[in-house]
Amino acid sequence: MSAGWGFFCGGKKMNEGKLNPNWKGGRCINGQGYVFLWMPEHPYKNKDNQVAEHRLVVEKVIGRFLKPSECVHHNNENVQDNRKRNLVACENNSYHMLLHRRLRAYRTCGHANWMLCRYCSQYDSPENLYISANKKVAYHRFCNAAFQASYKKGISYKTMKADWVIRTAAKEGCYIEDPK
Repeated sequence: MSAGWGFFCGGKKMNEGKLNPNWKGGRCINGQGYVFLWMPEHPYKNKDNQVAEHRLVVEKVIGRFLKPSECVHHNNENVQDNRKRNLVACENNSYHMLLHRRLRAYRTCGHANWMLCRYCSQYDSPENLYISANKKVAYHRFCNAAFQASYKKGISYKTMKADWVIRTAAKEGCYIEDPK
């Protein structure tokens, strides 16, 4: 639909786009803080004829439209900072989540490739962790053993605390570095 007479509201035709008296330049911020621009001609516009500004910036740089499965990562995690140097095009959401996981690890312990133990919530080198085949679950073997033993004693998973695991690990002679 082109700019001009557009949709109906309460039985009356309403002006759409630049002809609407409430027009504010076609730029708005959604509830999550993302900047959207009014682009009725874009092939991947949303139901309100809007496209996220960060997607438009990346599309201009790479010279093509992003596929709906592709997403954009903000390096500094400020969703309103849509400068080219702050954006990374991701082939899918899995890669995007990997970037966030590695960024969290780097900020917490200074090592982007370290992983979080699912039991004690401490970052550690992958060499010291058991990592599942799909690489989504990682844990220290002694943490797993401690939790299995407490589970057999009837202590529920939710009531098990990380400090209990750390005390148990200390008894085993293992050292867990506190994140800085």
